Amino acid sequence: MSNKNSLEKIFIILFAFALVYQIFIPPVVGLADNGDFARIIDKVGIYTTQDTQFMGNINLTYNISPKFMLKGYQSSELIFVYTSILLNSLLSKDGQFYVLILASVHIIAFLVCLWLIAKGLNGIQPSRWIIYLCIFVFFSDVGYVAYLNSIYSEPASIIFLALTLGVIFMILKNALQGEVDLAWLFAFFAASFLFVIAKPQNAAMGVFLAYLGLRFFTLLHVKKISPKRARLFGWILSAGLVVFSFLFFAFGLPKYYRSGDLWNSIFMEIVGRSENPAQALQELGLPAEMIQYKGTHAFSEGVNRNVYEDFQHSWLYFKVLKYYVIHPGQLFSLIDETTKMAFELQPENLGNFTISLGSYTKSKAFAVWNDLRVALLPKSIWTLIGLLLVNLGVILVKIKKFDRTIPARLISETHLVILLMAVFQYLTVIMAEGTFELIKHMFLFNLLLDVTLVFMIAYLVSAFSLFKPWKYLKVQNWRPGRPSKPADLTQ
Repeated sequence: MSNKNSLEKIFIILFAFALVYQIFIPPVVGLADNGDFARIIDKVGIYTTQDTQFMGNINLTYNISPKFMLKGYQSSELIFVYTSILLNSLLSKDGQFYVLILASVHIIAFLVCLWLIAKGLNGIQPSRWIIYLCIFVFFSDVGYVAYLNSIYSEPASIIFLALTLGVIFMILKNALQGEVDLAWLFAFFAASFLFVIAKPQNAAMGVFLAYLGLRFFTLLHVKKISPKRARLFGWILSAGLVVFSFLFFAFGLPKYYRSGDLWNSIFMEIVGRSENPAQALQELGLPAEMIQYKGTHAFSEGVNRNVYEDFQHSWLYFKVLKYYVIHPGQLFSLIDETTKMAFELQPENLGNFTISLGSYTKSKAFAVWNDLRVALLPKSIWTLIGLLLVNLGVILVKIKKFDRTIPARLISETHLVILLMAVFQYLTVIMAEGTFELIKHMFLFNLLLDVTLVFMIAYLVSAFSLFKPWKYLKVQNWRPGRPSKPADLTQ
């Protein structure tokens, strides 16, 4: 390898060390099961009888059932789980399933995606070392890494978001050389699809990514096909991703899982916080006698299980949305309160270690970024508004002052799309799920937020000329909405 790629090699090696050190060097770090493991393990026939390790401690071995229970939900995380089951059948001598094998699969997949990001940035960002440093500090944090040694669906969100970003950077790297391979554009939609189906919570993200994919097809030169055909491909694939996202949101989560989220959102947040609970129930179209459940969550003692099981109607999501539109003050108050914990990466009720180190014990190694977030970010709704406005300001300045090529503009639009995804995710969590297990539910929001911070840091480094500006910022021959000629990109 040439010196040109040495920085990428160092980045990947250091990241690999951080992952291996946390997950494989004792004491092994992971994330305890809060009950959501069932959404994956019930699908493949993995189970445990070690109830003592529920929530407070991680469990590294599971039993394998000869019969699949066929419950749970569909998720791209199953790709990694099935792969690890196959490897486990070859490596395990006692017939048990070892979670560390799944963790190994997660780590390898994640490192491949990080390598793709590094390879793409190598072509578009000379000051990329500062970006690698940010990625390392942010995403090697135990708040993210612990998920990789678990059977949650969050690892699929991490990995396939990284894959989507890596493909985007490769697309833009191709564009700077004149033309984009059609395969990379198809890869973008494939990666976006896998990210969307990681968990039903991700479903709405497909709408934002579809817009981005359409922009790639309509603004960039695509090899071997005409602009007209490229636009047609773009519209078909984007529309398909949007339609699938809606279908996955509507049907991807089984009703018995949907019940809990709706219950928490309505009885903990809307009815529980309303000055007039009876009126709130009436506006939601629920029976007046259900006021007895005010302030309860889905697992509270005294919750009638028959009532709970029937509490599965999709139309209630729209009722909840309508309620918050009519009562913005209650939504504002809820947002303000949730910011007290929203920026933490480590769930407060889940342990990181085996039972030998005590229950509910948290790892402090590689927790610098989590600690900085908690210490430096004010716990107020104005923090969120401020982060939103700063991001928007940086994006607008970059578009107005620096973007002179289509690839430059598309980077700004990618940043904007990720920012909108983060905002939408935050609002979705607090309105559809409430504050119950808030930190874990805010996982994707924090992941997307940290990605926007990486974008901002990259812009600021270039803007203040601490290093050479991005190559494509020198180009002047570009008009928004018109594809640049290959010659424009090499001046």
